[in-house]
Amino acid sequence: MSRPCYFNSGCCAFKDGDITGIEIADGQIKLVRWPDDGGNPRPKILEKAMIKDVLDSVGR
Repeated sequence: MSRPCYFNSGCCAFKDGDITGIEIADGQIKLVRWPDDGGNPRPKILEKAMIKDVLDSVGR
């Protein structure tokens, strides 16, 4: 049984304190930003797609 893991894409932090990163989980890839719009310590999804669809679009 594999353990859950986190992929760090080399996040980017901004002067206003926001942090963006890429999350890969459950067959999806997501561009996320912390904090969410309410200032809560959870990600806001900016973009998302199924990994299969992304790979198909670039011709694998």
